[in-house]
Amino acid sequence: KNLTDYGAFVDLGGIDGLLHITDMAWKRIKHPSEVVEVGQEVTVKVLKFDRERNRVSLGLKQLGEDPWLAIMSRYPKGSIVKARVTNLTDYGCFAEIAEGVEGLVHVSEMDHTNKNIHPSKVVQIGDEVDVMVLEVDEERRRISLGIKQTRANPWEEFAKANEKDVDKAVQSAHDAFDSWSKISKAERADYLLEISRRIEENKEHLATVESLQNGKPYRETSTIDVPQVAEQFKYFAGVLTTDEGSVNQIDHNTMSLVVNEPVGVVGAVVAWNFPILLASWKLGPALAAGNTVVIQPSSSTPLSLIELAKIFQEVLPKGVVNVLTGKGSESGDAIFHHEGVDKLSFTGSTDVGYGVAQAGAERIVPTTLELGGKSANIIFDDANLEQVIEGVQLGILFNQGEVCSAGSRLLVQSSIYDELLPKLKEAFENIKVG
Repeated sequence: KNLTDYGAFVDLGGIDGLLHITDMAWKRIKHPSEVVEVGQEVTVKVLKFDRERNRVSLGLKQLGEDPWLAIMSRYPKGSIVKARVTNLTDYGCFAEIAEGVEGLVHVSEMDHTNKNIHPSKVVQIGDEVDVMVLEVDEERRRISLGIKQTRANPWEEFAKANEKDVDKAVQSAHDAFDSWSKISKAERADYLLEISRRIEENKEHLATVESLQNGKPYRETSTIDVPQVAEQFKYFAGVLTTDEGSVNQIDHNTMSLVVNEPVGVVGAVVAWNFPILLASWKLGPALAAGNTVVIQPSSSTPLSLIELAKIFQEVLPKGVVNVLTGKGSESGDAIFHHEGVDKLSFTGSTDVGYGVAQAGAERIVPTTLELGGKSANIIFDDANLEQVIEGVQLGILFNQGEVCSAGSRLLVQSSIYDELLPKLKEAFENIKVG
């Protein structure tokens, strides 16, 4: 008889019944005209009759078989099925896996490399795609689906550099050194500021990558790690503008002139606990000083440095920064023993640090090591014990304790030892793991 945005009115012979849009078809429809039209005769089921108010609720879909019946047995968790994309939203897309059965593909389940990607960059309405069934809630008629689980993960395989790759990277750094070391400080500062700006622009993506590869909470990578990376390059851009040598007149005929010059090619390897931040600690000052760099991330966490390298590739001249991926015991070792590397820089275990120190000593090149330790909290009897407890917990639990300077020892003045120990024990027992 009549169509509205919310349904259709049906003449039952003197009484009008409402066929609501949600009772027209098991699948989601946007307008009743997709199912019925004015003047069409239809067979309907009476769902509810309100005699007092003279209202009748009707259903059309109820005449057919409910597609949600036994849905869990037909689409078990982990199964891969064909689906048609029916709708896009900011938080994902809806996909129909059977007539009347739609599931949600959340945006975080669409792409391996970016959990905040807009759905329109992955699929379009009408696309036929493979999806994996992630969760089924038969009672609430909800299905969670995933697209990325059916596609190859580009982060599962990485190049394993060998000695020839190290040779190429070092040669590339040498080729770039002559021009990079001679440009003005102001120009180098501009490069570093542009890198900082682009890191800030891509903060969410870089933080997501860091969390996915490393496991640390996104709240830390997005508020600590990545912002500090941007700050490193900004800081050393500022340092460049204030750097100066020194002149000292020793006597009437003698003058001492000190000029700061770049070392050459820096060979660096960083650990897995703060991958992108540790890299910035090495790259910022090295580049500011006019050096070129060959750097390798931990084989466990290469992703964020690869993403950072994409920014370098767009901003810096070719060869200024060279990123290798591989095993520390192979390509990492080759970097530290390469005759073309003029300075060594390593962050990692003390055992490996011994070998790096020896490699530097054999060739008499400057070497910087940041190794693990047993850093102590020293607590005297005039300390505020509440602040002590908070500081001790932060010192050993931050980043799950994976910090070179983690406070893994307590040196407590004997007069307050018996008072502090039970308070510390209680505080640590209240920590929720996970």
